[in-house]
Amino acid sequence: MQITVKQNGFSLIELMMSMTVGLLLTSGVITMFTGSLKNTNEFVLLTKLDQDLQGVMDLIASEIRRTGYDGDSIDGDDTNFGVENNSTSNCLLYSYDDKSSGMLGMKDTGDYYGIRHSNNQVFFGKYTIDCTSGYWNPINDVNTVQITDLTFTYNDLCLNLVDNSDCTVITSSSPSSGDKLLWKKQIQISITGNYTNDSNNYSRTITNTVRLYNDVLQTYP
Repeated sequence: MQITVKQNGFSLIELMMSMTVGLLLTSGVITMFTGSLKNTNEFVLLTKLDQDLQGVMDLIASEIRRTGYDGDSIDGDDTNFGVENNSTSNCLLYSYDDKSSGMLGMKDTGDYYGIRHSNNQVFFGKYTIDCTSGYWNPINDVNTVQITDLTFTYNDLCLNLVDNSDCTVITSSSPSSGDKLLWKKQIQISITGNYTNDSNNYSRTITNTVRLYNDVLQTYP
């Protein structure tokens, strides 16, 4: 003879099965909630990291747009100010006419500037005739945000004003000596960084192409 114990209209077996199903459902909800919370935290962290890196990017972009300014230039004149030839992929050396020196149109040591990457930091420099000389100050707190990579890529455009030809890639046949070349300077900036104390080691990369305000006019030798 089988004995079935009833509690409030349910057998004990039915009650235990209901509790098991309830526990499984509760476990599933908790797992989904935990996963959702983790994804939300990750999204918030990466969004904030993007904002911090964008702040560094904005500082760099606003500064290098000064490149090439010549306070004493007129149409048709060459300028000595611009991106310096000894720049590298992670050290941008540039010059612009600093009025405070009182020597408009003449390049002096106070007109040299630089932006470089070293030891997970970005530095602004002045009196920078090369990537080691001058005075350099960090713009990011390495104890909070590490800049693991900073790269400058030059995408210059060149127009020969004599025949309106593209002189971006200069060959032996063009341009001719004495031709006026108008260089439109563009610099692509790439920044990669992460939070210093982030156990997940999340990393983000942002890029920006900066069009310099001051075109460079060159007389081809």
